[in-house]
Amino acid sequence: MHDLGAPISTSQTKYLELLARYYVRKGEHIAAARMLLILAERQCSNSEEAPALDKRYEYLRDAVLQAKSAGIAADLSKNPVDSSTVDLLEGKLVVLRFQIQIKEELELMVARLENIPSSSELPNVPFPRDNILANAETAKAAKDKAKELSLNLKSITQLYNDYAVPFDLWEVCLEMLSFANYSGDADSKIVREVWARLLDQALTKGGVAEACSVVKRVGSKLDPADGACLPLDIICLHLEKAAVIKFRRRISW
Repeated sequence: MHDLGAPISTSQTKYLELLARYYVRKGEHIAAARMLLILAERQCSNSEEAPALDKRYEYLRDAVLQAKSAGIAADLSKNPVDSSTVDLLEGKLVVLRFQIQIKEELELMVARLENIPSSSELPNVPFPRDNILANAETAKAAKDKAKELSLNLKSITQLYNDYAVPFDLWEVCLEMLSFANYSGDADSKIVREVWARLLDQALTKGGVAEACSVVKRVGSKLDPADGACLPLDIICLHLEKAAVIKFRRRISW
């Protein structure tokens, strides 16, 4: 019996795919879902063996469909099955979406940093060499992390702590916190801090207008009933302060 925690080669993958299709034809939907889950989560030791994240997503999506088919078949036979399997697989699918999103964000970051002009093209920038070195280091780190995300699936905790937070990906951080159902005083403090960092990031980039645009975009992805992840009072106060500062600077001119 193959150790499910060990890397699975490409040739072994073909047999698992055949086995999954066999279970589907036999109507053994839960068994098919398990095979598809193994394929989605298979460990890889190098990038050549690793399936693309989109392929892993396809496996997981099909696993969810098979688990749901098992539930439908059970309802028809009046022999209920545990719905936790569907919940588990759907949760894994959401986390994989986050992984794909973070990987794409990191790749965009690398492309942006690598296209920054050289020091000779930035005569008015103080300490241009320091900025270029910092950008190069950040680009390398982001590229390495994006490569890691291509190899194997990560947990939501790993995605948050090891990939999103270090690269200031505050928007996806909020989405993950919302998915994880953060609540309570301690958790609310974390959410408020992430919102503050996201708003400051947007204000630096494009002022109050950009920050409002970010709130609209991110807020639409969160549950409006979830006051913990969408603290409107804190958000509005942050924007009001930024607007006041902008107004005072304008009249001082």
